[in-house]
Amino acid sequence: MSGPLIPSPDNEYLPQQEEQPAAASFFQLQRYLVFLRRWWWIPLVTLLVGSAAGGAFVFLKEPTFVSKGRMWETMKLRIPDGGIFSDDVQNSIGTQTDVFQSSALREQALARMKASTNSAPLIAVDKDRQPLPVRIRVAGSAKSSVFLIEASSASPRYTQAYLNALMDAYLENRKNNRKEISGGTLAS
Repeated sequence: MSGPLIPSPDNEYLPQQEEQPAAASFFQLQRYLVFLRRWWWIPLVTLLVGSAAGGAFVFLKEPTFVSKGRMWETMKLRIPDGGIFSDDVQNSIGTQTDVFQSSALREQALARMKASTNSAPLIAVDKDRQPLPVRIRVAGSAKSSVFLIEASSASPRYTQAYLNALMDAYLENRKNNRKEISGGTLAS
């Protein structure tokens, strides 16, 4: 938009140009610089305290080691008379997550590690002489029978050995469940 009309040297009336907001932004910048000159120590102290707190958090935090494994799960069971039993693919990942995080499978995995001669010394314990907790995460895409199992703990060798034992315990558990289901299905 243009401002009021003003006469030019040639006696023509031209629209007056409005002032640009540069003066206002310069004024705000000037106020900011005056504030910084007066209170310079506030941003400096904030930066130092924040850096010290972040550094302390990083250096004092216990390290976490991650071990990953992939499993492929067949979802169909063929019955001799031509029928097929199939798991629900949509709920499969949620089911696998619950199974892998269950205390029963954890106990089976720890028993497997204790029974194994090369894994027994790998069992890391906390201050109460209990095995370290291992966080298990199961991920996979919908409509896929491959899923990723991720274990994380404070001990690198223990995490890897635990994940291997957990996957072996899962396969054994799944095999036993299928035997029971297929036996019951054939009997009926």
